[in-house]
Amino acid sequence: MTTTLYDQLERRILLLDGGFGTMVQGYGLQEEDYRGRRFAGWPVQLKGCNDLLALTRPDVVREIHEKYLRAGADIIETDSFNANAVSLADYRLEECAYEISKAAAGIARSAADEFTARNPQKPRFVAGSVGPTNRTASMSADVQNPAAREVTFAQLVEAYTDQVRGLVDGGADILLVETVFDTLNAKAALWAIDTLCERLGRAIPVMVSGTLADASGRTLSGQTVEAFYASVSHARLLSVGFNCAYGARQLMPYLERLAETAPFRISAHPNAGLPNVMGGYDETPEMFAEDVGEYMRRGLVNIVGGCCGTTPAHIFELAKIAGYLHDIGNLVNRIEHSQSGAVMAFQILTSLGFGAEDVATIVTAIGNHDEGTGMPVNAVAAALILADKSDVRRSRVRNPDMASFDIHDRVNYSVKKSVLKINEEHTLIKLKLSVDTKYGSVMDYFETVSYTHLRA
Repeated sequence: MTTTLYDQLERRILLLDGGFGTMVQGYGLQEEDYRGRRFAGWPVQLKGCNDLLALTRPDVVREIHEKYLRAGADIIETDSFNANAVSLADYRLEECAYEISKAAAGIARSAADEFTARNPQKPRFVAGSVGPTNRTASMSADVQNPAAREVTFAQLVEAYTDQVRGLVDGGADILLVETVFDTLNAKAALWAIDTLCERLGRAIPVMVSGTLADASGRTLSGQTVEAFYASVSHARLLSVGFNCAYGARQLMPYLERLAETAPFRISAHPNAGLPNVMGGYDETPEMFAEDVGEYMRRGLVNIVGGCCGTTPAHIFELAKIAGYLHDIGNLVNRIEHSQSGAVMAFQILTSLGFGAEDVATIVTAIGNHDEGTGMPVNAVAAALILADKSDVRRSRVRNPDMASFDIHDRVNYSVKKSVLKINEEHTLIKLKLSVDTKYGSVMDYFETVSYTHLRA
């Protein structure tokens, strides 16, 4: 399944699901729902422990997953955000951490497999959700004693080990360390994952997603975007990104900084705007998609979804945009691999509704460059930008070592390349494409391409 995951990421942007707690609230569950038969006599209140629903109301958890899968999600997160001994201690459920994690992954695995069987061309994946816990390892909760800690690194490693072991045993394809507000906590999770991988003798794709605490663009522990990335850059990650805290529009400048800094794939799953005075979220699916869609149109992200306040309707709107951009990507590939790229470009672009002048610009640009150099694809991108087709802002660059070139003296490109070897089979090439038009505007686009090495 890992090879399939990398293959899909090479071809298109993958959609993560949306808020889980948001959906649970819509079911109006009561204390007895959380307790079920097994925990009927539990000594403390259990309502609010959503992770426990994987044991007591698996039908609700399964239905939520199915709603997101029907909406178009490629990756669904397990109901295990707080399924670790540190967080579950509030409910005296520490001993159930592994069981809950495994059950949550099993439910998601079953749902994902069912949808993959329905349409093998769109495989679905399970991301084991690993939250930050409700303790911080790098800061003191006692203002009178800066050295005081509520949890140690070793305790976090132990708690995360049980959680990730349960998620993997339950069938998770990916481990998603998310909502990171303290990278020391995240390092404990990564240590636990590395140890598990060593024991299993195989690699597990890992996503890390941080959260920014205020308008300064720093995490709760005070790290900037660049410092956050530096703290986790030692790990061989599937992706790095941000989630929660901000709405999509507010997150944009920090996501751009991360994309500029990190050689990994980029993920984002923001909230449905900023919370209102009642703690709710007001962004409609259309409003949310307009802002998050800009991430995709600009090529900033490889994996995108929603967090607090988002629903299957929000993900469905993103699916529309992702599907359109995937079609454009296929168009570019067809032009690139055609023996007569100019002719095919004319036919396809005309059918897409581009005007004669725009098509002529594109065809001329393609014709001005030799076959096999990788430049025709860039020429297409340049012409589309000049034609102000804002929905087409991804360039699939095939010759990343080129310096720069002009098209009709109207646009200048420069390309920066960084290479990261993921493992013996996969290499990630990250490109930053800068576009400078004669009008003086500078636009930056990002493209990440994963190559699978052929073995003899």
